[in-house]
Amino acid sequence: MTDLDVLWEPIAIGSVQVPNRIVFSGHTAGFRGSQYADYLAARALGGTGLIVTGAIPVHPTWDGDGPPWTASTTVRISGTDSGS
Repeated sequence: MTDLDVLWEPIAIGSVQVPNRIVFSGHTAGFRGSQYADYLAARALGGTGLIVTGAIPVHPTWDGDGPPWTASTTVRISGTDSGS
């Protein structure tokens, strides 16, 4: 076992179980709407345990390039949960 093996161990943060200790911090990626969703999904599928997003507008008056995110359009990606 190396010192870095702990990164792949699960951790509980409050009531949330995170599958590993790899964290992707929020930042400006230059993407909007579905491009941003695809960008984050790729990091989740790549094994990131916790993703902290940048600001994501959810109000209908959002003036972005496409519909705002709503509960029906967000996607939960998890290796142990179907998101339903």
